[in-house]
Amino acid sequence: MFHRRPPRRRLAPSWALHEVLTTLAGSPYEPLHNAPLDKLTHKTLFLIAAASARRRSCLHALTLQRGFTRFEPGGVRLLPDPHFLPKNQSVTFTPNEIFLPSLSQASSIAEDKRWCPVRALKWYIERTKQLRTSDRLFILPRSPYTPASKDTISRWMADLIRAHPSLGNPSGRTTSEATPRPGRGSGGFPWKIL
Repeated sequence: MFHRRPPRRRLAPSWALHEVLTTLAGSPYEPLHNAPLDKLTHKTLFLIAAASARRRSCLHALTLQRGFTRFEPGGVRLLPDPHFLPKNQSVTFTPNEIFLPSLSQASSIAEDKRWCPVRALKWYIERTKQLRTSDRLFILPRSPYTPASKDTISRWMADLIRAHPSLGNPSGRTTSEATPRPGRGSGGFPWKIL
């Protein structure tokens, strides 16, 4: 069977980052103060994933413990939980911190603020402050507001991509970071990361 129908290798995903970002710039994701908590959660997750190019396991390990989420004048610095061991790393490896610059300050175009991960993160933390039962950054947007699992994080990413009719049908296991990487062709995106 393998010789009759060999698997096809895709060099680029069947969805487009700009289409997802366009979706995130409109209703029900904007304005943030009117966005339902589940939409705010999905938007914050996607923007952090796209800006940081991190695996779902690293996104799952992000925490609000004191000193692990630090807002700075130019953006936000995020550190995974100290017990987090990244895939393919040794026990002696310390996970790198994530620095997300603020698009609101980096761009003179007013509309760019809609895609700013720092802005979305500030709104998300403020909206979930009274609901939290855990220090994990991403929590379920409904009672009992427990930490989101790695699989839930993948599903949210896939659901957000699926929400746009022309973006194909990714599964949670194949949804990847949406950040271009040098050396992968012009405009190519790594695909199998989450």
